[in-house]
Amino acid sequence: ISPFAYQSLTSSYNRAGRQVSSGAVVYQGDAWPAEWRGRFLSCNILGRKLTWNDLYQAPGGVAPKPDNVLAPRPADPWFFPVTLAPIAGGGVLLADWSDPNPECHSMPVPDRTGGRIFLLAPRGFTSPKVDLPAASDAFLVDAVTASDEWLSRRARVELQHRAAEHRLSEPRVTALRALLADAPPAARLR
Repeated sequence: ISPFAYQSLTSSYNRAGRQVSSGAVVYQGDAWPAEWRGRFLSCNILGRKLTWNDLYQAPGGVAPKPDNVLAPRPADPWFFPVTLAPIAGGGVLLADWSDPNPECHSMPVPDRTGGRIFLLAPRGFTSPKVDLPAASDAFLVDAVTASDEWLSRRARVELQHRAAEHRLSEPRVTALRALLADAPPAARLR
């Protein structure tokens, strides 16, 4: 292997202790308090807990500040958080995997019924019902600048599909161009 093809990437962030993280997401929704926007959420598999970090500019990119516990280790000994996924309206889904067999890999048929999905959201939260393929062009154009990043991203993808299939009306193309001309930089970068 060429020494110029690969190199070790040094990190400005050093974690202490035994940790294996997965299922990370940068929170960009509206359901949680405003100070949560932009925080890095992740599943700590070995610690069997959820953690969050504030991010900061570091040499070579962005790095997380030290871990904070979002959800401590539950009493359930089979809880293993695996992944997080944002949903419409700003909630976050947490999937865990659980197999109560002593050694799942030695079983002829592992127990695949033990996975669970949890909703992380404020009390009373309901995710809005959004059918973007059925939405009007006008709704999708307005959604491009939505503060809920989930809605904004999915609206942009649907607009791209419609444009590729020549189903996006000319007035909406004009509206998108005007939006880009007058929008703040963050909206234009989207």
